[in-house]
Amino acid sequence: MAPPPVLYLSGYVDGEYVHDDEMPCAQLDRWTLQTYEKVALNLYDTRVEVVQKINDVGESHNREGEQDKGSIGVGAVLWEAAIMTMCHLLTSETEASTHLRELITTRANAKQKIPTTKKASRKANASKRTTTASAKATPLRGVRAVELGTGTGLLASALAAGGCVDVVATDLERVVPLMKENLSGVEALRVEALPWGCEHDENTRAIRDQAQPDLVVVTDPVYQPHFVTPFVHTMRVMMELADEDRDQQPPRVGVVCYEMRDPEVATRLERELRDAFECVDEHSVCEAVEGYEELSTDHVRMFVLRQPRFPSLID
Repeated sequence: MAPPPVLYLSGYVDGEYVHDDEMPCAQLDRWTLQTYEKVALNLYDTRVEVVQKINDVGESHNREGEQDKGSIGVGAVLWEAAIMTMCHLLTSETEASTHLRELITTRANAKQKIPTTKKASRKANASKRTTTASAKATPLRGVRAVELGTGTGLLASALAAGGCVDVVATDLERVVPLMKENLSGVEALRVEALPWGCEHDENTRAIRDQAQPDLVVVTDPVYQPHFVTPFVHTMRVMMELADEDRDQQPPRVGVVCYEMRDPEVATRLERELRDAFECVDEHSVCEAVEGYEELSTDHVRMFVLRQPRFPSLID
């Protein structure tokens, strides 16, 4: 396992351009982080770099859910939950992190051994070829992933660097240009627009059926209560398995990590996740990531999800 990465920050500070100012993840300071235009890190011999649009955050959503015109919203910048999730999935050696990776890679390996259709067989063989060609000591080698609410794309790019053979980065249409700017050169990664909610199920299923994800990950998905139900619905649909696959494949693994901001949002999100999934385990991500041990576990929460309920109690 690689040690917790160091962030390299570039941008204008006090009128002068600073190049690759170092910030260890253990010293992560959001207010400093979101000051810089570029954020980079070295992960498994790969340079991961993204641009932040710090002037395009706007006021995010109003109470009616309307977005400021011309602004990207909160997806324009990096947040702690994304970086902590990256460390938990890719660099941490704690028992919780190791177990989570085992869940994900066990599904990926089992799925490749049991293709249920000719189309699935072709995908599995292609995945094996890609994995063999890029064989290296990466923790998620051979895994297929979908990220919801990608934003800047740092986590999606890190997943590709960490061995994933296919990563689909999704977010709202207004975020897609930033995602493409940051991710266009990343191998085995593609960008898709995906709003949340039952009215977008056709698009969700199309992305899911093409991607065949082992891992579905999202960080800081909702900031206001009325966005919780649409998000949880889309998360459940993205993690569903076809009827013929449920008895032959391990369930997909979902990871939801978010910062504790609004108690109403946090309470509703946990309740609806537990209503929508049979298995919901909480991970103490602060303890799992070296350097975050002294942070309160109330600061950032992580849930690992498996086995969507049929039907969901929230539908």
